Amino acid sequence: MANPAPENPREAALQSYSGQRMTSAEFEDAYAISGIIAREIKRSGSLFEARENFAFAFSKGKKISSEQAQDTLSDVFKARYGQTMNEMREAVIVQDQKVTAKMATPFAAKVGQLIQEGETMPYYKALDQSSAEMAGAHGMTQNHAKALMKEAKGDLYDLGKELQPPITSPLWQLVKKRQT
Repeated sequence: MANPAPENPREAALQSYSGQRMTSAEFEDAYAISGIIAREIKRSGSLFEARENFAFAFSKGKKISSEQAQDTLSDVFKARYGQTMNEMREAVIVQDQKVTAKMATPFAAKVGQLIQEGETMPYYKALDQSSAEMAGAHGMTQNHAKALMKEAKGDLYDLGKELQPPITSPLWQLVKKRQT
């Protein structure tokens, strides 16, 4: 069973078994990596590839194996979030199964609003922003949120491209000019 997230996650991670044995630079790296792994779990519902890749990178230049680095990162992660990586993964997968396409309809509609209103926003950014909001609101993966949004609105890609102004439009030219 997952524990509630600690009030001060950084301090909890620092006081963990692994956190106490690392230098401050190693701890900062491990803490940052734990955040990246949590983001990957929340984005895709997967942790194994990210955990292995980051553990390998974390172990480079240190006198520890990749497996020891995985244990260290897991310890810091659990102290930071109050649950293991797998518990977090299982929780978002359970939520994915509870959320329906009907619940995705307002978030799918927001994609068009983001493209049309205010600064120019390309379709892929509008879809990413709206799916991240839906995932956060429902505690689900962002990838599943995108799939449900597309199911709710039909071909969301065609709708987004239709609403997105052409790159040659005066509005795009103005944004481009401001960026340079």
